[in-house]
Amino acid sequence: MTVKESIDSVKEDDLVYVLRIEAGREFADIVQAMLETLGCNPTSWHEEDEDSAVVEMFCDTAGEVESLRQQVESLLQDLSPANRWGVTTSSMPSNSWQDAWKEFFHTTRVSKHIVVKPSWEFYEAEAGDCVIEVDPGMSFGTGNHGTTRGCLNFIDELSEEFPEKRFIDLGCGSGILSIAAVKLGLRDTVAIDIDELSVEIARKNSDANGVGGEIDFRVADLKEPGIDKTADIVCANILAHILVEYSAVIESLVAIGPDSRLMLAGILTEEYEKVSTVFVKLGFVQIKTFEADEWTSGLFRRG
Repeated sequence: MTVKESIDSVKEDDLVYVLRIEAGREFADIVQAMLETLGCNPTSWHEEDEDSAVVEMFCDTAGEVESLRQQVESLLQDLSPANRWGVTTSSMPSNSWQDAWKEFFHTTRVSKHIVVKPSWEFYEAEAGDCVIEVDPGMSFGTGNHGTTRGCLNFIDELSEEFPEKRFIDLGCGSGILSIAAVKLGLRDTVAIDIDELSVEIARKNSDANGVGGEIDFRVADLKEPGIDKTADIVCANILAHILVEYSAVIESLVAIGPDSRLMLAGILTEEYEKVSTVFVKLGFVQIKTFEADEWTSGLFRRG
């Protein structure tokens, strides 16, 4: 039996659907970051001696993968009209996908207090641990990406330094940052994302972690975020060019005061200086950076 015949013999409920993007290695990094801003949990790889890379995203249904394909193609067209990329979709038996994730995704301490674990593993929490239980599902980030790790480390530190401060999550994606913030004691949390499906998934993820009623998830973009109050801690984990384009909006959401903090993430290291300079001109002072893989995240205070 061929692979296609094997897949065709599996019921639709037993399939997962794969969105595959092929691009140059540098552009693939941007694609991966873009998918994360949509609340996705992409995987990527490349051959050591080749300049091309593959980014994949998994969906529950044929409808979801088609919707994601249309959205991704539209965004990619804006980023690179020259079509330096290719998008295809396919399906595979879900048990193959689940077994692959069980080999890849294990309980991980992401920061001093934050531990991310899959449902299939047991973890005995230590005193002070903030355990976030996730299954990769199709759209829940595991916290392993460099930008996510940077933000989680900043949130961990700030929740100790400034307990019970207000928190805004711009570009919340799967909701993992807001979930961590609330579990660590931050309050009045508002989280927005431009993608309706991401917000729906974020709500489900927050419910699964017991904090659903404490996060105000909204579908909105940075052009008109619809947030009528500022926050002491604002996280903007978005693509670099969007951070620059909407820097004034982001600045306006950070409360005035010496204890206010701004996290900027979703930035390739080579683009970080350009982004940070824009916010320094708006009156922010860089406190520290977090570098992981090709990504740099920054923590700022008002000057």
